[in-house]
Amino acid sequence: ASSPGGGAAGGPPPVIWLVDLSSGKITHLDGVTCPGLAGCGYANGVAYDSATGIACTTTEIDGGVEFYDVAKKSGFNESLPNNAGQYDAGGFVASDPINGLFLVAQPHSSTGPGSSIQVYDENGTFVESVNGFGFGASSVIQQRIALNPSTRTGWVNGPNDDQIQEFSY
Repeated sequence: ASSPGGGAAGGPPPVIWLVDLSSGKITHLDGVTCPGLAGCGYANGVAYDSATGIACTTTEIDGGVEFYDVAKKSGFNESLPNNAGQYDAGGFVASDPINGLFLVAQPHSSTGPGSSIQVYDENGTFVESVNGFGFGASSVIQQRIALNPSTRTGWVNGPNDDQIQEFSY
C-alpha cells in the first residue's frame, strides 16, 4: 500500500499495488475514500489473505481499517473500536488465514490502557481487543505481529527492544 498524497490531510486514499508473481505484471486498485474532510493519511499497514483474496490496510489520519476484495477491486472502511482517530490509528496488520482474521496493532489503544491488538474478521466485523501491551516503549523497532494461526497464539516485540510478548486471541 502506498500513500500518493504523501499522507497529507485531504489527500487521496491509499493505492494498493498488486503483483502477479507468475507473470510479474503489476497493477493496482485505488483505496477507499476515508470519512471526513481530512481523508486517510498514510497507509500504515497492510496484510493479505491469499486464500480468500482479502486485503486489510490501516490508515493514519482517520484511524481507519480498510478491507478489500482484491479480485473485485472493491473495498470498504471501518473504524477502530470507540471511533478511534489519528492519535489511536492502527499500524502493522497481520493475517490469520486459517481463522479468517486480521490483527491490527494499535500503539495507543482505544479500548484499554497502553497498546492493543484489535481483531477483525475478513468481513470487517470487529471480533475482540487484546489489551495491555506497551508498543510505544521501543524507540528502535517498529511494531510487528507474528502469528501461529493453528493455536491462535501471537507474539509482538516489546515492551523493551530486546523482548517479545506472547498473547492469545
